[in-house]
Amino acid sequence: MAGARIRLLAAGLLGAGLLAGCGGESSPGRSRPAAPERAAADAERLGREVYDVVDRVMSYRTSHRGRLPRSLRELGLDSLTPATVRRLAQAAGRPSVTVAFRRPAERALAWCRGTDDVLDEATFEGGFTLVCADPAGAVDTFRVPR
Repeated sequence: MAGARIRLLAAGLLGAGLLAGCGGESSPGRSRPAAPERAAADAERLGREVYDVVDRVMSYRTSHRGRLPRSLRELGLDSLTPATVRRLAQAAGRPSVTVAFRRPAERALAWCRGTDDVLDEATFEGGFTLVCADPAGAVDTFRVPR
């Protein structure tokens, strides 16, 4: 029993050592993007999804006499995708869409949120602003190009 534990521990340490040596920051051919670049990339990824969901929400509103959908299911959308979780809320008759990564610890940002303003901003300014949070909970705004 003790021999099996030692072999398992040795195999685990060997595997960890191999993983640590592969693709680390000191690897000459690969460099990891800086934190601000990773955060901007995450904001763009989440922003595309926020924009698409908000666009569908507002199209629904137009075709349903000003009524907002009560859920994503009513829009024909799933709240879960392989990579993200989507949420729809409304306050004072305005929709708010939040898209979060399912594995936020692996990302620079955990979630981003936008309202129907993203459509107007994207149309008139070529980009839009999102409120996003990192996995630790720090909230910041990000400008996402259209």
